[in-house]
Amino acid sequence: MAYLSDHPVHQLRSPGRPYVLNRFHPDRISLKGYMMELRVWLSSLGKQGSDVKFLVIGRPRSGTTLLTRLLNQVPTVQCDPELLHYAVLSPRHLIKRLAAKSDAQAYGCKWLSYQMLEVQHGKDVRRILEELSKDGFRYIHLKRNSFDQLKSLMVAHQAQRYSSLETGPKTQLELRLESDEFRRALEWSDAALDFETKLLEGLPTLTLSYEADLEDADCHQDTIERICAFLGTQSGPVHADVRRENLATIHNLKELQALSQG
Repeated sequence: MAYLSDHPVHQLRSPGRPYVLNRFHPDRISLKGYMMELRVWLSSLGKQGSDVKFLVIGRPRSGTTLLTRLLNQVPTVQCDPELLHYAVLSPRHLIKRLAAKSDAQAYGCKWLSYQMLEVQHGKDVRRILEELSKDGFRYIHLKRNSFDQLKSLMVAHQAQRYSSLETGPKTQLELRLESDEFRRALEWSDAALDFETKLLEGLPTLTLSYEADLEDADCHQDTIERICAFLGTQSGPVHADVRRENLATIHNLKELQALSQG
């Protein structure tokens, strides 16, 4: 039996885009991942690549974009975004070939847990991470308070805006989030966090907290120093180039907070 195949998160559905035929996550049935997989394989032939390899793992809206952008300011580090956003044949081999074609001393990319569960569906992610660990990969697990993570995610879905780097008009929304939907989504968020934690048990992992390590810009340099020490690569000066955005006023926020504490 696949590791963690009986975890409760498998019975839940992440909030976000509607499923195709009420069964398939839309990114699961795209061909884009397979095309990228072929391009990466061809471009990495005969290359040895980075000595230091890592993955950033977390839920959406947990600060992974900020963290990857900070890491990319370090001269010795290349940290790619969500390259497993679409389904691929072999996540393990794709990640290894991406590291092989990198010229940086340390190569990493991020892999969100909903992509493990719903896009790379049916793959034994624990086994993939164990095999990558044998290949020298280390893991950075970024956590965030589930209520704040989910509130940010649902507002981003409503606003259709996921980063302050995106261009276009910034309209302040007036929202009332449906309580039953929020409760179901919160159940998924808590389960996804527990899944991530169990997934990484016994593997070389540095666990970070968005609240303690990223929310305050004054903590960013120390956080990057800790990561580079964990990876065994030289650090460098960093500064935040993305900012938090207040995209909406949630009129039933107290109701949702009470629901999350019930």
